[in-house]
Amino acid sequence: MGRDNQSRRGFSRGRSVDTREIAIRFLIVSEDTKSSTDYFKALIKEVQAACSGSEIVPIAKDSVVQGCGMSTTRLLEEAKSIRAKRQIPFDRCWLVFDKDDFSDFNRAIREATDAGFEVAWSNESFELWYLLHFRYQNTAIPRDKCTKALEAEIQKCKPSFRYDKGSSSMHSILAELGDQSQAIKNAERLQNNYQDTDYSRHNPCTYVYQLIKEITDSDERKNILQKSKSHNTDLHKEGFYT
Repeated sequence: MGRDNQSRRGFSRGRSVDTREIAIRFLIVSEDTKSSTDYFKALIKEVQAACSGSEIVPIAKDSVVQGCGMSTTRLLEEAKSIRAKRQIPFDRCWLVFDKDDFSDFNRAIREATDAGFEVAWSNESFELWYLLHFRYQNTAIPRDKCTKALEAEIQKCKPSFRYDKGSSSMHSILAELGDQSQAIKNAERLQNNYQDTDYSRHNPCTYVYQLIKEITDSDERKNILQKSKSHNTDLHKEGFYT
C-alpha cells in the first residue's frame, strides 16, 4: 500500500512500538450477515497486511467479525454470549446496526452501551457510510435513495455498477474510488450537527466512522491497548466476562 493511498484511505502508522506479543482484538457483531461484515473483514485484513513486518500495533488474527441476521435486541444477546465465551478478552467490542424503521432505536443504543459495547449505528442505513466516501450528505435519506445516490457516484467511474447488498466487493470499490479520510470528516461533520442524545432523530448520521478510526489509525489502537488492561479488569468485575 503506497503512502499516498494510505493517506487517502485514512491509515496512520504512528510511531513504532514493540508489539511482538500484543495486538488489538476486536469483536464486531453486525445485524447484517453479508455487506458490512465482508467490508469490515476486508478492511481488517488490509490493515493487518499494512502492519506486517513492522512494530506498529496490529490487529489480532483472532479478532471476530460476525453477522447475525437478528433483531437488534437479539443481536446484543448474541454479542454478549460471544464475549462471555472468550478466554482471551476482546479489547474492543462493537455492535453495528441501522435505524431504518426500528422504533426503540435509542433504547437499543443505551442497552448496548450499558452492557459495555460501543455502537456503530447509522440513521437510516449503513449505506450512508459508503456514500460519505464520495460526498457530504446533510439531508435525511432513506436506504433506497441512499443506494441510488451511491450507485450514481460510483457509476461516474464504473457505468455498469449496481449496488448489491449481498456483494463482497464494496471494500475494494471504496478503496479504489472512494476517499476514506474524507468519509470520516463527513461523518464527524454530521455528528456535530446534533447536540442531544435523541439518536432516532439524528438523520442523517452514522457512527461507523468511530469504528473505522479504531481499525485504521495506529495511534487509536495504541491508546486502546494502553486502556484495555484496566477496562477488561472492570468488565470481569461487573460480570461481562465469565
